[in-house]
Amino acid sequence: MMNALLCMLVFFLLWSFISAQDDVSIKPTVTLQHNWSPIFRGETVTLRCEIHGSGGTEWTYEWITTNRTSLTSNESRTIRADSDSYSCRGKTNYEQTQWSDSFLLTVEEKPTAKLIAEETVIPAGGSITLTCSVPSSAGWQFDWFRQESLYHAAESIRNNDPDGFLSISEEDPHPAASLSVSPDRVQHFNSDSVSLSCEGNSTEWRVKWITEIGLLFDCFYIGNMNRSTCSINMDWYHSGVYWCESGSGHFSNSVNITVQGRTV
Repeated sequence: MMNALLCMLVFFLLWSFISAQDDVSIKPTVTLQHNWSPIFRGETVTLRCEIHGSGGTEWTYEWITTNRTSLTSNESRTIRADSDSYSCRGKTNYEQTQWSDSFLLTVEEKPTAKLIAEETVIPAGGSITLTCSVPSSAGWQFDWFRQESLYHAAESIRNNDPDGFLSISEEDPHPAASLSVSPDRVQHFNSDSVSLSCEGNSTEWRVKWITEIGLLFDCFYIGNMNRSTCSINMDWYHSGVYWCESGSGHFSNSVNITVQGRTV
């Protein structure tokens, strides 16, 4: 019995000696490995736990934030930026540093770009300028994309204009086709059957239109396109500007159509 107790005591003392970690007087520093400002939520940033005066000790690094603690063998930690406090310390099997002072990472919400168009319809032979800006901020680079309709993927546009500006022009002052509407009137009503016909030297004409809120549509998806004629049963969201466009990039004149509900 005495021998068993002695063995247990020796084991306990040995385990206590091995598992004990002495605190050393070294205090790490958390640094941010980026020099831009501001930092927006969700951006990738790297924090570094710097330990000086350790004489080449191979540390394992422990990080603590408001909500969690993690161990890593790397002194750097790459994260998706979010507002939080970060502290770190170094550990070995026998010793550990003090905790660093808390490093407060402050982030901002990403601003929303604002797009302004001089006009929504390009006049024949003319051009319009689109302006993209980020309110209350400077130094942005702008990427432009074109989406033919809701059913097509957006395509990147190469732009030689100054940052934030895009000039769009209609090169041919003489329309390559003529768009006619039947019945021939500007105002139509819900459920009216309207035919839009393209007359020109191409057999590949399609009728397209842009709505009052800037959505682009193709008759192929919403109406019935038969050769060069588009037939549509009008609804309130069909109000907009209509034109003919060929597969080779030629355009007709444009026509404004307004759709209203019927009065009883």
